[in-house]
Amino acid sequence: MKKTISVALALITALGIFSFTALAADTISIKLDGKTVTAEVPPFTDANGRTMVPVRLISEALGANVGWEGNTRTVTVTRGPTVIELQIDSPRITTNGATAAMDTAAVIKDDRTFVPVRYIAEALGLNVGWDAASKTVVLTSAGASGSAQMYSDWPTVPDYGVLTGATLDTRSGLDGGGALYNYNVQSAPEGSITAYGDILKENGFSFVTAYEVDGNTRLMYNKGDVNVSIGVQPKYIVVLIREKS
Repeated sequence: MKKTISVALALITALGIFSFTALAADTISIKLDGKTVTAEVPPFTDANGRTMVPVRLISEALGANVGWEGNTRTVTVTRGPTVIELQIDSPRITTNGATAAMDTAAVIKDDRTFVPVRYIAEALGLNVGWDAASKTVVLTSAGASGSAQMYSDWPTVPDYGVLTGATLDTRSGLDGGGALYNYNVQSAPEGSITAYGDILKENGFSFVTAYEVDGNTRLMYNKGDVNVSIGVQPKYIVVLIREKS
């Protein structure tokens, strides 16, 4: 009898651990301009393969207003001159009066309104990326003061220009893949290299090494197949991104 109880308890414990592990593995994260956005109710992937997020998570993080019309079951998101309308269970999104089709629909779950993140984010003027390894939706404010070129090229790498407001002077492609970004050093805030390194680490990058180029120190970080190096030259803050060979 004791043996039977022990086996049962062990099985329950194992199932509990398995369920927790599976739940953790399925967790979807949201990052907006390099910062993690936390939701009371977690995002999920719907039957159409779209990431669904609570509408207030994205809208309020961007300073938008959210309205609700109960009779038509329509949620309205307003940010500046942009007005977005989505009707629950309808595969349509209306932006400033123009209606477009979606391949999914807004839904109500756990007493929250969930919307497909890509459609609502792009309607609000954001760039949208996806980091499959960490199951992270990467959102970039198109209205950020700095250039968002890096996010356009590498949606899973935090954009130095967006995060610091620094001006991108030149961008050049590299043989074998990768790119070199030169930001005007006078437009970069003091301490931005250290701050950028911290944000890289928050986004899953690990510090690898420090090395010198023309007598100037660069700091290298790595995440999977991507290496990111940052350093200062007389006129520029230099960010080098290339795939690990």
